Amino acid sequence: MTLLIQIVLGAVAACGALALLSGRNESKRLKIIALAIPVLPLIYVVFALVGVSNGTAGYGWLGYEVIGLLLFGGLGLAAFRFGAVTAAVAWAVHAIWDATGHFDAAFVPAFYPGLCIGFDVVVAGYALYSYRES
Repeated sequence: MTLLIQIVLGAVAACGALALLSGRNESKRLKIIALAIPVLPLIYVVFALVGVSNGTAGYGWLGYEVIGLLLFGGLGLAAFRFGAVTAAVAWAVHAIWDATGHFDAAFVPAFYPGLCIGFDVVVAGYALYSYRES
């Protein structure tokens, strides 16, 4: 699967996830989006744990992913407190995290970083749009 297709599929998945939130008011949607931020690096921690167990990742990778979990956990809490712009920044920074550290990681499924980038960018854009509309 090419990178462009992965990104598009991630963007479509994000649109679907955001559509599931459409019945909630804007404030609740943004709170859910903020609380979802730590889930992003948690998935990479799980990949790294599996990688350590099957030999495709070392403890250095696991440490790197745990640092990401702490970083994005903090950003998620900040977004929960401060709102849309912080959430948009956190989701955009996670797209950069995906792009800079995970394409060549043997323990990460090859399709996942591209999907995640597409998902992250759409949610970041939605959060920024929500701020603009408020």
